[in-house]
Amino acid sequence: HKGISLSLQPGKLLFKGDPETPEFNLSAVTKIAGASINVRLRGNPDRPDLSMTSDPSYPEEKILVMLLTGKEWSGSEKSISQGKVSADAAKDFIDYFFLAVTILSY
Repeated sequence: HKGISLSLQPGKLLFKGDPETPEFNLSAVTKIAGASINVRLRGNPDRPDLSMTSDPSYPEEKILVMLLTGKEWSGSEKSISQGKVSADAAKDFIDYFFLAVTILSY
C-alpha cells in the first residue's frame, strides 16, 4: 500500500530530570478513505498513552487497521466485534496481501 502521511500538530516535549524520559503531548492528523483520523501520544517513554479518534467515529481497533493498511477494510469492524474473520475481512486481507506482494516484487 502507499505510505500514510501524518501531519504533526503543535505539541510539547518537556525535559525534566532524566533526559532519557521526556514528557510528551503530541498529536497528528491524517485522512484515509474519507475519514479524518487523529492520533495523540501522551506520557513518557516508560508510560506512553496512545489514543486514536476519527470522524466519522470508528473503534480504535478499526482506526489502527486503517493506519496500518492505508484503507478502510469493509470487514474489519464486524470481525473485530465478533472475534472471528468474516468473508469480507478475508477478501480484504487477500486484496492487501496480493497488492503488497505486487508492489514489493517490482
